[in-house]
Amino acid sequence: MKLSSQEEARKEYESAVALDPYDANALVGLGRYHELRSDWKSASGYYRRSLELEPGNSVARDGLRKAEANTLDDAGILAELKLRGVLAPQKTAVSEEDRALFRQLRQAEEMGAIDYLVKKFNHMPPGYSVEKDPGTGFYRLLLTARGFAAYRGLLTREAMSFFEGRKIPAKKALRLRDTNGNLLFDKETGLLTPDGMTVYYFAQAGQKRYLLPSEPLPAKALTPSGEDDKIARNETGKKYMEITEPEYLWLVRATDCSDETFVKDLAMDIFTNTGADGKKTRRYFVDNAGHPLPCCVPASYVARYRLGDATIPGMQGNSFFGTGGVSGHKLCKSDGKLWKGEIE
Repeated sequence: MKLSSQEEARKEYESAVALDPYDANALVGLGRYHELRSDWKSASGYYRRSLELEPGNSVARDGLRKAEANTLDDAGILAELKLRGVLAPQKTAVSEEDRALFRQLRQAEEMGAIDYLVKKFNHMPPGYSVEKDPGTGFYRLLLTARGFAAYRGLLTREAMSFFEGRKIPAKKALRLRDTNGNLLFDKETGLLTPDGMTVYYFAQAGQKRYLLPSEPLPAKALTPSGEDDKIARNETGKKYMEITEPEYLWLVRATDCSDETFVKDLAMDIFTNTGADGKKTRRYFVDNAGHPLPCCVPASYVARYRLGDATIPGMQGNSFFGTGGVSGHKLCKSDGKLWKGEIE
């Protein structure tokens, strides 16, 4: 979706709302517009207004879920973690560990943990989820601590089978690391760590983000890291949109492109930031200025995904995991490089 067409759509939606403040579809459209710009606060407001008018609007409800995860303050996070049964009722403040757990729970839900558990058990087992805002248009299921533990355990077993299928025995798999040197499986419990879950998501999407015990750490990050580089990039006049890691995972699955191709050929920025605790996180930015092909392709893919279209180009079906699709030509070849019409 080009920038000009987005602006035209925004004006049309605003005109529609001005004429009819009860136009729920126009409100959803404005929510989408702001979501595409990672303006989560504005997006949340429009989605909520739409749901007040049409409680059954699934697009608005899904949009609100994404926006809410990016706008909740500490008081909201505290209340939600108590609702999930993660924190004691008497707790009055959240710690950095609590915030990290909140992000893990929300990421698991965005990657389909609720549907995953329902499919595994043919229903949602009691105690695995809790209702938030029941009886309202904002209703949704949230994982409880017990539900997240079950999801993590099941995913760990699948990950072990996945690596064994790649000739990596269990003892060796327990020593796998991510590209920052962090173990994928917890030393004490043997369960996937949060970093390990992310690496496994990427592995399912066709990207190898793990290192064998004998493999050295990469010499340097793919791109310069730090907030200073982000600021310098924005000062060049380019317009970028930040996307979430689950959205980037889907983008990898949909295109087969490598990190290197996204950065060098598709004008993306991938930054590795180091927090005060020494933990490294990655942030992803796509060119959202409507530049000529192929630079604008990642933004257009994510725009479709945010609108609820998870169909993977070049494949039949829209399954994130597994191999249910029939292989065809995607944006990139199996080696992660841009496809330019060659016969593989």
